[in-house]
Amino acid sequence: MVEYKLSDSIGTRTQLVNVFENLESVLEKNVQNSIRAEEGVDFEDLPEVSSALAQLIKDNDIKVTTTSLKELKTWLAELKQSAPVLRLTFASDPENAIITRIVKWFREQSGKEVLVRIGVQPTIAAGCIVHTPSHQYDFSLRNYLLQNTALFSEILNEKLATDVRDQTLAETVVTQ
Repeated sequence: MVEYKLSDSIGTRTQLVNVFENLESVLEKNVQNSIRAEEGVDFEDLPEVSSALAQLIKDNDIKVTTTSLKELKTWLAELKQSAPVLRLTFASDPENAIITRIVKWFREQSGKEVLVRIGVQPTIAAGCIVHTPSHQYDFSLRNYLLQNTALFSEILNEKLATDVRDQTLAETVVTQ
């Protein structure tokens, strides 16, 4: 079987499924058009090709034939079932460009067609949490602050003490 490279813009399982379904639709319309041509019907229903499918075909330099599209469909079906999925949790929705860069990095590091699932949890404040099938890596500001409560408390107490000294000094100057 031919091996393909998944476009970086196809980073989530949902995007992969959408490309797969679009490819199925293209193949189905191709069959319908072939039947119409055999029966002498002068009507051709052109398939709509999504930009993601077009990019996948371009990235893999696929010569578009029914056979090549069926091979691509088989590969996508296997990928839907077997691709590793990482869950990323952010404080807010990341932009698509950020997701694309993250997906590209994971694929370069692992050598696999990694997919991501994006979640949002505002309580992490900033950063992200990466969930793999066997580990969780917490790069959130919330986690950093929780791990450094002593340092955070020390800095906060120093600031409060400085504010109290400044306020006392200001009151002394005003009363004199």
